[in-house]
Amino acid sequence: MSSQGVDDLISRLRGKVCYNATVDFKVLMSLQDDVAYHVDLYSAASPADTLAPCDYLIRWSVPGSENRVATDGFSAYFSGNLFTFRGERMVERHFLSDPMPFLPSGRTPGAQRRTQFAELLPQFIADEIEAITTSSDYLWHFTPDTIVDGRAAMALGARLEVNGAVSREALYLFDRESAMPLCITTDNNPGALAEQTIVATYTAPEAPLACAPLTDSLLADMYPDIFEKYRENTFAIVNLPGQPLPRFALPTLTGERYTYLGRTQGFRQPTMVVLFEPESSFARATIEGVRSAAMQLPYNADILWASVSNDRDAVDSLLPADRMGETTLVSAKALARDCGTATFPVVILVGSDGVVADVVVGYNNSLVSDVIQKAAMLR
Repeated sequence: MSSQGVDDLISRLRGKVCYNATVDFKVLMSLQDDVAYHVDLYSAASPADTLAPCDYLIRWSVPGSENRVATDGFSAYFSGNLFTFRGERMVERHFLSDPMPFLPSGRTPGAQRRTQFAELLPQFIADEIEAITTSSDYLWHFTPDTIVDGRAAMALGARLEVNGAVSREALYLFDRESAMPLCITTDNNPGALAEQTIVATYTAPEAPLACAPLTDSLLADMYPDIFEKYRENTFAIVNLPGQPLPRFALPTLTGERYTYLGRTQGFRQPTMVVLFEPESSFARATIEGVRSAAMQLPYNADILWASVSNDRDAVDSLLPADRMGETTLVSAKALARDCGTATFPVVILVGSDGVVADVVVGYNNSLVSDVIQKAAMLR
């Protein structure tokens, strides 16, 4: 009877045609500060789609505080198309043009299935419950009729044990009539020093999305500024001035890690980010020119040398040791992509607030004067 009830629950979750909800999502951690998200969900079952159980639009925000700037973002998937916006960057993927990100790799699912908060959607919950109830690693129990906060509900509790130790405990609560989720509580590593508790509480949405097919034009209408500024297939380096420098984390030439967290971090003083190819015949002249320009500025400026190659020997031959105010980074192709350029060298002039003032693209004999002239905005 318990198994039959779970099968019916899975079927109703998976077949939800038009779903809207707001979720209060909290992550409670023993070793770090707690994190809270406000998440708006929309999904529509897509049984014919072999890549995902539903089309979806997920919108989230992190409320600001004295020590943290409010952030938000969204993810949308439909018919083999995936859009994600976070950290002032939009990533756009299409199965027809590049299927690899959508395909599983070992036990890692495709990008459309591991999108942040996708596990909160009823169709994905159905997949999770099916995996739990068919796995020999889980102990589970389903209660088809109970009361939660005065509401008729269904409950499913599950426990995952690994080598005799409890690794995960979860409690799913669903509305008895609609079968839609009310609350999901998950304890990871319960009782351990690194215990983590996740609580997702569902409520009716403040502004439900109309039950219409998701399209890229619909998303562009919802987020016109984001699509205009950040859409990757139209974004270029010339659009970067006035925008925050994208976040990045890159290895240094000495094997350490340099992490830039965006405008919330900024730079200690005006900074020149130089994207270059060490194998280029202009690489050495670019380095000499930027250094010459920096010495002629009426203020101090740092330099980040960002090689798009991971050939450390080639970079080391050009920059054998960092000078005062300089840092050498390697494997910067992702940063170049996020900045919207495939042409090198590029000098990106960034203020201490993390906002790009201007860019100098390519090498020519006027590089020194061009950098000096454009860097005047940074003071």
